[in-house]
Amino acid sequence: MGGSSRVNDGLFDITEFPFWSLLFGDLHPHVMGMVTLGVTMACALGFAVAGRAKDRPRMAMFAVSLGLVSGLVRMTHTWDLPVAFIVIAGATTVGTLHAHRRRLFGFHIFLGYLAIAAVAHQLLVGPYLAHSQTFDAGIGPSVATSQLGDVLTQFGLFIAVALAFVALWGWRQRDTNLTETILIGVTIWGAITVGIQAKNLPSTPVVVLGIALAVALCLIAFRELRRPQPAIAMAGVAALFALGVSVIIGVDLLTINNDIERLNTVFKFWYQAWHLLAIASAVALWMVFSAAWRFVGHVRPASHARAKVFVRRRAIAAAGAAVLATVFLASLAYPLAAPSARNNARFVATSPTLDGLAFLDIGAVYSSVDQTTTLGDDLPLIEFLRNAIEGTPTIVEAVGPLYSWSSRMSIHTGLPTVLGWDWHQIQQRTDFRADIEKRRSEVADFYRNSNTEEQSRFLRTYDV
Repeated sequence: MGGSSRVNDGLFDITEFPFWSLLFGDLHPHVMGMVTLGVTMACALGFAVAGRAKDRPRMAMFAVSLGLVSGLVRMTHTWDLPVAFIVIAGATTVGTLHAHRRRLFGFHIFLGYLAIAAVAHQLLVGPYLAHSQTFDAGIGPSVATSQLGDVLTQFGLFIAVALAFVALWGWRQRDTNLTETILIGVTIWGAITVGIQAKNLPSTPVVVLGIALAVALCLIAFRELRRPQPAIAMAGVAALFALGVSVIIGVDLLTINNDIERLNTVFKFWYQAWHLLAIASAVALWMVFSAAWRFVGHVRPASHARAKVFVRRRAIAAAGAAVLATVFLASLAYPLAAPSARNNARFVATSPTLDGLAFLDIGAVYSSVDQTTTLGDDLPLIEFLRNAIEGTPTIVEAVGPLYSWSSRMSIHTGLPTVLGWDWHQIQQRTDFRADIEKRRSEVADFYRNSNTEEQSRFLRTYDV
C-alpha cells in the first residue's frame, strides 16, 4: 500500500493522490484543499462565462467570490495558492477581454476586477496573516528529477487523455492551415528549453516533453478563445491540462526551501497537478469518445476513393478510442484492489460505521518494538475527556517516536497537548527548533521526575 504513494524510484518524494488519501482517512490540509481549490476553479469558470455573456454585475460578484475563496485556499493549504492565483488571473483575463473587448481601457477594467478580488481576499485573510509566521521562505533549484516512467505511472492516464484531446483538436482543424501555429509552438518550445539550459536547470525528458505538451495546449486554448464565438469548454480544458503539466515540470526545476530533499514540493504540487488533470480529463474524455462515436457511426460515402479514406480514418478513430479505453480500464486496478488490502491492514474489522472510535471497543491491539497496547484500555479516559471537559484546556502526554501510538488522547479528543508530533513542529517551525526540543525534554522530565515542585512548575508553565 505504501509503495503506491512513493512511485519516484530511488527518491524521497511523497506521491500521494486523492484516492490514496481518502482510503487512508488522511484528513490533512492537502485533502481539505481539494475543496477550496475546486471551488476556486468553479468560480473562475463562472467569471469567464459571465464575461462571455457580458454580464458585468455577475462578473463583479464572481470577482468578490474569487477573492474570498482564494483566501480560504491561503488559510487551508497555502501550497495551493500559486495555482489558485494563476487560475484566477487567467479567468479574469479571459472574462474581461470578452466583456470589454471594444473598450479602450480594457486593461484598467481588468485591474479593477483584480482589485475587487484582492480587497475581498485581504479582508478575509488579514487577521490570519497578523497571527501567522512563515519560516525560510523561497525557492531554489531542484535537488533531484523525476524519471519519465515514474511520471507516467502517476499521471499516465491523464497524459494519454491530454494527447487524445490534442489529436481531436488537430482533427477538427484538418481543413485549416496550422503551419503558423506549429511554427510558433516550436519556437516557444525551443526558446523555453534553451532558457532552461542557460540557467543550468535540468532538461530531462520529463521537462523537454512536458514543455512541448504544455505549449501545444496553451496554443489550443489561445486559438479557441480567439474565435468569434469563443469555445470556453475547449479552451478551459486545454488551459487546465497545460497548467497541470506545467506543475509537473516545475517540481523538476525548482524546490521549495526548507524541504526534505524535495519531498513536500513533489507531494503538494503533484497533488494539485492530479486535481487539475483529473478535472480536465473528465471533460476531455467525454469530448474524445463522443467525437469518436459520431465519426464511427457516420454513413460510408458512395465514392470509392472517399470511402477508402473514410474507412481508414474510422479505423484510426476506433483504434485510438480502444487504446484510451484500455488505459482507462487499467487505471481502475488500484481503486478496485486497494480497499480490500487496506481493510486487511486495519487494527480490527468493524461493521460499516461513521464512528471513528468504534475500533477501540472491540479488542484492537497496537504492537511496537518494545510494547503491546490494548487500545480499548484508552476508551474510558477518551470518553471522559470528550464528555466531561468543557472548553479546550491543554493536556500533557508523553512524546513517543514517529508513527507510534502517541498523543492519542489529544488525537481522539481534539484537546491541545504540550507537544504532539515533534518532527512536524520542527519541520514547520524551523526557527523554533531549540524551543521544541527543549519542550520535548521537559515533557520527558515531567514523567520521570518525582519532584512535585518541578512537576507543578511544568504544569504552570504550559498552563496544563
